[in-house]
Amino acid sequence: MNTDDMTKDTKMTVWITKYALTQGIFSAEATICATEKTGNMIAIKGDSGGWGGERYFHGHGKDWTDSYRDALKIADRMRWKKVDSLKKQIKKLEIMTFEKEVEKE
Repeated sequence: MNTDDMTKDTKMTVWITKYALTQGIFSAEATICATEKTGNMIAIKGDSGGWGGERYFHGHGKDWTDSYRDALKIADRMRWKKVDSLKKQIKKLEIMTFEKEVEKE
């Protein structure tokens, strides 16, 4: 579904990818926010998605998508981005050295 074709208060099933690396991908019933002109912000109300109250997600194609296949692609990109980041951190830690300072009295 193209977000340009959506009208405000359009109900749809979405997949939340914001927490893919920590909690997995969730599906929920959502509506486009009434104040949002671009269709990038959604609201999930009630228990849809397993949350109580109301939650907002911004960024179609980043924090949420309307296609499960796209959600899998987004989560995979997130995973590889995290792997690359961790490799850089490991490389920095491997070259790090500590020298013992001698106290002068």
